[in-house]
Amino acid sequence: LIRWLAQQGHECFLLDWGNLTRDEQGHSFSALVLKRLIPALNHIIDNTKKKPSILGYCLGGNFALALSSLCQEHINKLILLATPWDFQHPDNKLRPLLLDAESKVKKRAANNEAITTEFLQSLFIQTDLQQSAKKYANFGRHDPQSPDAKHFVATEDWVNGGAPIPAKLIKECIDIFYRQNVTMNNNWQIGDSTNIEAHKLKIPTMVVTPEHDHIVPHASSSALTPFLPNAKQLNVDSGHIGMIVGRKAKEICWQPLLSFLSQ
Repeated sequence: LIRWLAQQGHECFLLDWGNLTRDEQGHSFSALVLKRLIPALNHIIDNTKKKPSILGYCLGGNFALALSSLCQEHINKLILLATPWDFQHPDNKLRPLLLDAESKVKKRAANNEAITTEFLQSLFIQTDLQQSAKKYANFGRHDPQSPDAKHFVATEDWVNGGAPIPAKLIKECIDIFYRQNVTMNNNWQIGDSTNIEAHKLKIPTMVVTPEHDHIVPHASSSALTPFLPNAKQLNVDSGHIGMIVGRKAKEICWQPLLSFLSQ
């Protein structure tokens, strides 16, 4: 998606978080916004002399929205892809799985340990076991050298290729989002006292909500749009991953993003 947007003439910057376990800034959502994202934004503005548009995917959308709320005078547009907002909606199958794992996460956080990608992926898979089994069964029917098989392997490498995440950060996200639902309850704070107030965000915003998403259900991501005074919502006939890499991704997601950026 980023390579394609660049080919259409947009100068793109993709943030690599690196290994967050290696410094204390990676152990807190607030610190990542204040000490990673804001300096990154300033760096881009200093080097391009332009106000960038910000795109966030999944929980990256929450990071992007927090950054935009704090720095909206420096941002052109905001795109939020499959961004969870109502974390306690009954359709959210990930919430009970995370709450069940909370004691294990707390124990690791107390020992300054990390949560592996494999552990998190095991939770994502459990949100729809039938679909997970189906996709691997379909893969087994392809010629290993076929384009479909190679695309499947590349996608799985991407999905499973994350670095370990500090358990303290996961613990905080479980607490503020899945237990307190601070986004829906409008009491989300960054740092000691800075409120993230989505209803004051005047930046033109596009909210993209997959209709068949088992990780961030449609009801959770679409709950965000009413909070934003200058937003339009695009419902896409796709799941969480397919909206980015599926056969229809360019048609249903990439092209509308390009149109929004070009307006």
